Amino acid sequence: NDVITNVESNKAFNEKLEYIGDKETDITSGLLYFKDAVLEELKDIPNIPKSILTTGGIKIYTTLDSNAQNSLENSIKNKDLGDLQVSSILMNSENGEVLALVGGRDYNVSQFNRATSAKRQVGSTMKPFLYYTALENGFTAASSFISEKTTFSFANSKKYTPKNFNDKYANGPLCMGAAIAYSDNIFAVKTHLFLGEDKLVTMANRVGISNKLEAVPSLALGTEEISLMEMVSGYSTFANMGYKVKGHLIKKIEDSNGNILYEYKNEKQKILNESLVYILNEMLTYTYDTSFISYNYPTVISLLPKMTNKYSIKSGTTNTDMWIIGYNKNAVLGVWTGYDDNKNFNSSQTNFHKDIWIETMESYLKGKDNSWYKAPNNIVGVVVNPIAGEKIGNNQKGKMFYFVKGTEPNSEEYNLDSVFQSDETKEDKNNDDKKKNESNNTNENTSRDNNNNIDNNSNDTTDNNDNNDNNDNNNNDNNDTTDNNDNNDIGRDNENNNSSDDDTTREDSNVNNDNLRHRREDDEDNNIDNNDNQENKIDNNDNQENNNGANNQI
Repeated sequence: NDVITNVESNKAFNEKLEYIGDKETDITSGLLYFKDAVLEELKDIPNIPKSILTTGGIKIYTTLDSNAQNSLENSIKNKDLGDLQVSSILMNSENGEVLALVGGRDYNVSQFNRATSAKRQVGSTMKPFLYYTALENGFTAASSFISEKTTFSFANSKKYTPKNFNDKYANGPLCMGAAIAYSDNIFAVKTHLFLGEDKLVTMANRVGISNKLEAVPSLALGTEEISLMEMVSGYSTFANMGYKVKGHLIKKIEDSNGNILYEYKNEKQKILNESLVYILNEMLTYTYDTSFISYNYPTVISLLPKMTNKYSIKSGTTNTDMWIIGYNKNAVLGVWTGYDDNKNFNSSQTNFHKDIWIETMESYLKGKDNSWYKAPNNIVGVVVNPIAGEKIGNNQKGKMFYFVKGTEPNSEEYNLDSVFQSDETKEDKNNDDKKKNESNNTNENTSRDNNNNIDNNSNDTTDNNDNNDNNDNNNNDNNDTTDNNDNNDIGRDNENNNSSDDDTTREDSNVNNDNLRHRREDDEDNNIDNNDNQENKIDNNDNQENNNGANNQI
């Protein structure tokens, strides 16, 4: 328009701009990630013409809750993350509405949305899906395995040796409730193998995880890569007492004239058992319960002083990924931290995700109803030993565990670890039991013979004394037999104790027979084999809760 010359125009265009004021774009940065996620979701809605996406003229009503977004953004802003990246999603568990979302530390630096597009190893946040599956297949909160250093042997001489954080083990029976509290990896892998690796894959698909997961032993420890959106949506099924909802950011779309082009329909689908979900939700509160302070500490007990609400929480850690996902009736929140280039963490960075989680949840839920889930009518509470899971007396200190009525602990016992014993070990134990029974039968027969001798010779004092002497001799012989059997038992115990790490033989662990309604058909197998049709892969990494060690994958 001849207002300025071409020279002046070019000069103005090339002039470097200087911004005055705070360069931080905290809430704006978060909203930009949210906006990008909305536009991505918009592309997947089939009834919206492509032309409208380019020309505009539509109104999009989103699920954004500005208070929730502020709570999330402020909790991140207060952390000195350095180059560490972060992503987070806060979701309404009842209907799947995404209330707040952060896809990275700074949108101006990186527009990649880690909340929706990144797939990372999920670590021990995979375990709640495993333990619900176990509950569905006859396990209870008190079901126990031996927790100790273990090497699992498979076909083709493949071996797998998962580890616990700091190599801490119960070195004895550990129940499911305690295994969740400590995030015990041995219990998780044993449960996974006992059920069959395909069961966890099926469960993940049921709750909406679309990845093609490999049915391998290390899946129980979260070696597969899954997006934060799918993990939070999966946890929302637990938070929603078994109802599956789909995470979404768009409520409604209108054209320029106000005509509704699209409206989200909240279709809740009941896919999980309410009673079993209630039990799992209670066990996920053990991760910060002081009743479990023993040889180890619950994994997120550091958050307890900051809590004013009751939550179900599970954290997960690999060398390169830090996760925490937790919920109550109001909302489910997931937080991930890590580096885009998969760089390892240092020790000063291992709690950022937990602090972001608790600060966001406490801020968002302030003033809201904090009531907990109501127990279904068929749920009963029993005080048990919180570590081993066995029922205790009235004067002993314990923890209230929850059970479906009829599955609570009783006197009957079943050895879950027998699945991981070799045939040779089982045969030794059967021989021991057989010899003990024979010894007991010999004692009973001898006792009956002695009594008969005494009765038949009761009128002859001399003969009676002789018979009593014979009776004493017989008893001495029986004691010698018992001693020999004891020595044989000790000898076999020593042989078992001296077995190499390659042997998966473990001492007995007791659970209620009623609690285990479904046994694997292959109890007699010498080793648990992987699916014949899949290729087993072994990495050198161990994936373990709160451990800077690497992740094992088979």
